[in-house]
Amino acid sequence: MKKMISKLTLLLACCLHTALSFSTIPSSDIKIVGLPGGNIESLPGMYVQSFQRWIVHEDNTNKDECILNIEPMKGTGYKNEEGWVNPTSTNDLWWPADVSIVQTRPMLNVLFKSGVLSYISVGLDVRVPHLDETGTTVTWRNYGLKTQPIARQWTTLDIAMEKLFHVEGFVLYNTNDEEKENEQEEMFESSVYAEPILEKVATFIAQMDQDSPLSKGFHIVSFPMSKLWVDLPRPKTTSADADKEPVAAYKLVCFATSEPFASKLLGMDEGLLEMSSTSVLEVDVSLTEEGSKSQYLPEVYKRLYLKQ
Repeated sequence: MKKMISKLTLLLACCLHTALSFSTIPSSDIKIVGLPGGNIESLPGMYVQSFQRWIVHEDNTNKDECILNIEPMKGTGYKNEEGWVNPTSTNDLWWPADVSIVQTRPMLNVLFKSGVLSYISVGLDVRVPHLDETGTTVTWRNYGLKTQPIARQWTTLDIAMEKLFHVEGFVLYNTNDEEKENEQEEMFESSVYAEPILEKVATFIAQMDQDSPLSKGFHIVSFPMSKLWVDLPRPKTTSADADKEPVAAYKLVCFATSEPFASKLLGMDEGLLEMSSTSVLEVDVSLTEEGSKSQYLPEVYKRLYLKQ
């Protein structure tokens, strides 16, 4: 453990010298908190959507000597040559009516600039468990359908290294939903602590070299924090006009924080939330039209919608 801390401490020193320098911009963009002196910086949201995203393979990631492999997340980044729907959104999750199950689990997202760790944020891994033509269950993980959950508030490595730093998630229902007695419920069975995931981050960085695809430009690498997937509540059918924006059925809120009871952060004043150096992710979940009935269905989506 001491070895891991010393390695991350060295990385932190590098981060302080290579931190991104952006002037303060509107609150609709992504905030960086936990900086020295209580400073707050911002990243343009549309700019962040252009970053290529990667996910770390789960196989053997609990072994110090293992090789941690990554794969690109389809539909992310500025290159969109395969036909994925564009633009995406960092705070919307559109649920097509002909998709029966959508699942999620917590992730720790790491922003790299030219191979150097810059910032940490809470993330959500979203998938459709899908049977392919052979009857094999596969994971359909696509961030091209108006769905690219990214935290609106990120934090620094030194904050993430705190012993109590953990992730909690909540489902906040629309108050107009009379069938829900409680306006909120916990998304995960228990808190998920970041310390073992940071060990994987340290191992991953130690294995990087100059030939890594992360050695140039900006990249977001996601480290799954759990092997257990959670079924999201299915939104109720809505009669909203198809030409209008879907109405959110509920909101997903996730915190990566050192505060012991993350539920107390719900509804907290924005200024206090910034002072807590908490990473915050908020996603509106909406039911949309059936994808299989679209006459403009791109080829890359047919595997999901036409073979369920």
